[in-house]
Amino acid sequence: MSLAPDRQPYFNFFNSFQSPLLNITWEVETEDFTARCRAAGVPSYQWLVHALCRACLEVEPFLWRLGGDGQPKKVNTLTPSYTVLKPDGNFNFCTVPFQADFKSYLKHSVELKAKSETTPGLAHDEEGRIDYLFITSIPWMRFTSIQHPVFDLSKVHVPSFAFGKFNVENGKIRFPFSVQGHHGFIDGLHMHQLERALAVNLAKSF
Repeated sequence: MSLAPDRQPYFNFFNSFQSPLLNITWEVETEDFTARCRAAGVPSYQWLVHALCRACLEVEPFLWRLGGDGQPKKVNTLTPSYTVLKPDGNFNFCTVPFQADFKSYLKHSVELKAKSETTPGLAHDEEGRIDYLFITSIPWMRFTSIQHPVFDLSKVHVPSFAFGKFNVENGKIRFPFSVQGHHGFIDGLHMHQLERALAVNLAKSF
């Protein structure tokens, strides 16, 4: 599938930049989902990651990547790769193929998370795979900006997300949320649409 003709000029323009990245951090406020998670025995962060994946599938710009030829390519699957804290204070990446059925996804994710927490060193991306979502959390801080490490700025195309400290009050939850993406595909409007889709998906049944 080709990029829409009205979007192609934006891709051509921003893809010529040394850094085509757009990174915005803001505070999300939505209905508290953590109490419902606790009552159901569901890890709230697992539900948050799954809801983010569902939201990205609904907001098309988050499905575009750079193919092996450097041209736009739309993915139809997602593979979230999120950070986990290891007992020694270091972190690792936990990569879990997305499944629409949350219970199936949760079982697999919990198993892989436990393995990632005890595996020495740092896991690496699968060569040639482009359907990733890179996700991190800094649950101790209400941060207002974040800069992700980048190996080659000209080739960054996988969306990156960061969640901060939860603040629950009067049935609402607020937390810092950072979204980074290739500006040839993603604008501020799309990030707003993603926020709305995330809130809807967080409110759905498990």
